[in-house]
Amino acid sequence: MATLSIVIPAPDDVAALEQTLISVLENRPAESEIIVVLGCEYDDPWNIRDEVRFVRAPVGCGLVGCINLGIASSSAEFVHVLSSGWRATEGWTDAAMEHFVFDDVGAVVPIGLSFTDRTRVVSAGVRYSRGGRRSVVVPPQGKPITKDSVIASAPLLEVGFWRTRCFDGVGPGFSTTCGTTYADVDMGVSLSHAGYRTVREHLSYVLAPETEPARSNSFLQGLHAERFFWRSLSGLSLLPILFSLVSH
Repeated sequence: MATLSIVIPAPDDVAALEQTLISVLENRPAESEIIVVLGCEYDDPWNIRDEVRFVRAPVGCGLVGCINLGIASSSAEFVHVLSSGWRATEGWTDAAMEHFVFDDVGAVVPIGLSFTDRTRVVSAGVRYSRGGRRSVVVPPQGKPITKDSVIASAPLLEVGFWRTRCFDGVGPGFSTTCGTTYADVDMGVSLSHAGYRTVREHLSYVLAPETEPARSNSFLQGLHAERFFWRSLSGLSLLPILFSLVSH
């Protein structure tokens, strides 16, 4: 049985999917399964169905829905989400998986590098503030990510390592209530409330897409931000709730 399920959600871009698939197959870790969740038509021109399991998503299924379907289809103890357009690098799972020897580690954040400039960090996880704000963790321009850098609350939705059983108590999978933008920090808050830690692995590198995918419109982002804020208060004691309300 596979130890790691690599879930590749592909809602709508075949070209991006093939870039990701090639990188994963070239660097495939031992004892892993690859699950591609298709929200678009794909004819498998390379005839790789013996190496990859394709799962068809319902029509109109977005990124969060595709990821959740991949998680539900996985059989491994750990899941790695690597969205279409992102690219794996040699040995990118090795150091990340070592963190899971600690039972309280629920998620591991890999370092996202620019495809065109591999010295530039574009993502080191996401972070939320008490006021309900979400931000992508990136170092100041020209600076590397170090152990002293801002702590991440969760991996970026598009790319991260997760302990599969963590989804059982909060899912299954990511909540669609907070939309694509806030699904990652929403899961990070849920894991924290359940007693799990999120850690970052500086030796696990993935390459970001050359073009950033479109997010939801401003109105929906505002709606999802508000939903996330109220969900994030669940499980807090009175004083932190009051502080969060003031910050909000």
